[in-house]
Amino acid sequence: MYKRQPALCSFESDLCNWTPNDNNSFNFLRISAEQLRTIMTTNLSPDINYDVTLNTKYGHFLWIGPEYYSNFKNKSSQIISETIFDRREQCFSMYYFLYGADVGSLNVYRKPSKFNKTLQFTQFGNQGQYWKRALIKLPEVNSSYELFIEGLLGTSKGDMAIDDTYLYHGDCSSIPTTP
Repeated sequence: MYKRQPALCSFESDLCNWTPNDNNSFNFLRISAEQLRTIMTTNLSPDINYDVTLNTKYGHFLWIGPEYYSNFKNKSSQIISETIFDRREQCFSMYYFLYGADVGSLNVYRKPSKFNKTLQFTQFGNQGQYWKRALIKLPEVNSSYELFIEGLLGTSKGDMAIDDTYLYHGDCSSIPTTP
């Protein structure tokens, strides 16, 4: 049976090896730009026009927005990777979209077994109306671990999304910057 690599996901067909946190008040939606347009009213039109993987309005990504989840402003949603057993230095890559005056913040945590999770990456507020890539250095650890991606909703219109997660072996400086 084929086993996917840990933390690898384009979100085109499912959540891969990522799972929603049981403590979530709400969950990221796996959605396309075209589907997003159909669920939003005209005055709440989404700003994401395509995904990273297929570069079309039909490709999928994970999304949350403060206007859609208006009852959950200032609350968060998390997805958790499967347990990662490779303890060597690694680089976690993901694409993110943060657009809107107070869209909120996007955080990545690492939680080694039997330890508290620690913040590895954070980005907040309006980052422009386009996808950006984060390369997150994960130093060598003494135990297996899980990654947590958290979206903390802000209070105004905007879009927060993630796409194309990947875990590379080695330092982030050795990762190609072009697709």
